[in-house]
Amino acid sequence: MTSTSKRERKRAIAHRPLPLGPGLVARVIDCDDAILVHIAGILAGYDNLGSMHGDGSLVAVITTQSQANGLDEVLASLQRTGLAFRVRRLDAISPEAAD
Repeated sequence: MTSTSKRERKRAIAHRPLPLGPGLVARVIDCDDAILVHIAGILAGYDNLGSMHGDGSLVAVITTQSQANGLDEVLASLQRTGLAFRVRRLDAISPEAAD
């Protein structure tokens, strides 16, 4: 069985197209698998706040621009509770990144 390093998983998701379109934004979350399960459970409690895409410890949460502030607030609140994870905002995709 081949082991995939965290760096290889990050590279794979970075090159996987995200389902972004007009009016959509993404928050890429990088954390341990156990923390991701906790975050996913919390986000599931919020109807239509966002949808998770990816696998392993690096996922993207896709949401609408109008819901982005709410998602950011929930993620910031979870970080304040001591959960260790990083969030990268993808509010717009440049033409270079889309290639």
